[in-house]
Amino acid sequence: PVWSADGEWIYYSSGTLGSDSNSGWQVNRIRPLSDSAPDSVTAGIVQDVSTDGNQLALGIREDDSWNLWVMNLRTSEKWPVVQSESNSRMAIFSPDDNVIAYMSQEGPPVVRITSLDGTRYSKVSDEASVYPRWSPDGQYLYISNMVTQQYKVQTSPTYSQTGEPETMFYGGMAFPNGLDMFPDGERFAVISTVIRFDTTEQEGTELVWLQNWSDHLKRKFAE
Repeated sequence: PVWSADGEWIYYSSGTLGSDSNSGWQVNRIRPLSDSAPDSVTAGIVQDVSTDGNQLALGIREDDSWNLWVMNLRTSEKWPVVQSESNSRMAIFSPDDNVIAYMSQEGPPVVRITSLDGTRYSKVSDEASVYPRWSPDGQYLYISNMVTQQYKVQTSPTYSQTGEPETMFYGGMAFPNGLDMFPDGERFAVISTVIRFDTTEQEGTELVWLQNWSDHLKRKFAE
C-alpha cells in the first residue's frame, strides 16, 4: 500500500499470487477510515504516488519482465519509463517529483535513477541493494541490504552518484523486508527478517523503529 502525500488516499494492488499478467493485478485506491468502495485505477502493480498526487509509478508486465511505467492520474495517460529484460521494482519519486529511484533486478539487484521520460538515467549502487529512499531535500538516497548506506546523487547537469557511500547503520544478520524514512529526515522505519544458521526455522518479521539515528551513530562510533 502507498499513501498519497495529502493522506486522502491509500493506493494498493490486488491480484492473484503467482500471476504473470497485467490482467491478474489491479491498482485500486480507497479513502482511509471510509465505508466507500475502492476505486479501480488501472491494471498493474502500484509502486509510488508523486508528492503532488498527480502521477503514479507502477509496474506493468511486458513479455517476461515487470517494467516501470508512469500514469498521469488526472488524464489517465500512461507511458513507459524503463523497458528492459530486468524487473524494475520499488520505484519512488524524488521530493520534487522529477526523478524516480528504483531497483533493477539484473542478476543481483541494483538501484538506479531515471527521469520520468526515461531519457536520463544512472546506476547508483554497484553492490546488491534494495529499498531506495530519498532524503527530504532530494540530495541523498538511502539504500539497504544488511547495511543501510547514504549515497549522494546529482541530477544536473548529468545523472550520477558522487563520492563514496556513507554507512548509516548495520542490521546485523537481519535482512530488510522494508525501509522508509520519516518526512523530517531524522528517523528510519525498518522491517527485517533475522537470518539464523543454527536452525532451518526463521524468526518472524520484526518491526524496528530507529529514532534519532544521527545520535545513534555518534554513540556507536564513540564506543
